[in-house]
Amino acid sequence: MFLWQEKLLELPLLYLSDFFKKNQSLYYERLQAYHSDPADVNGWLDFFLEGIVSTASSAIQIASKISYIRENDMAKVHRLGKVAASTAVDVLRNLFRQPIIDVGKIQEWTQVKTRAGAQKIIDRLVDLGILVQRDPKKTYGRTYEYRSYLQLFENDT
Repeated sequence: MFLWQEKLLELPLLYLSDFFKKNQSLYYERLQAYHSDPADVNGWLDFFLEGIVSTASSAIQIASKISYIRENDMAKVHRLGKVAASTAVDVLRNLFRQPIIDVGKIQEWTQVKTRAGAQKIIDRLVDLGILVQRDPKKTYGRTYEYRSYLQLFENDT
């Protein structure tokens, strides 16, 4: 958290709240023991450090999966023609920061002037299995998601 607050990390890496939520009864038990007389500082520290280890292990696993997805999807876009691959690489890099997009966002990222041109980029990424339309019934105002990336952050991961 300190590194994030000091702007050395773009996002916090360890989300301890999830660990505390999953172990809520033990969390309250350890916290209560910490505030009792005599205080069970060691019990609280052991629990807290267990949370850090568990959360760090999860973060490492997710980082590894992100790296795999990135390499795999970069290989896909590099198989496109030279110009298309260059644009697709730029879009793919941005998808890791903003995994839900629309045509306007692609125009912003690529400076493609027409909606049709931006839609063509999206269509290529859909064909490659990188993007998925969020609501296939929509014909206007469609949004797309980088599903394989988003799935890494679902609670069951």
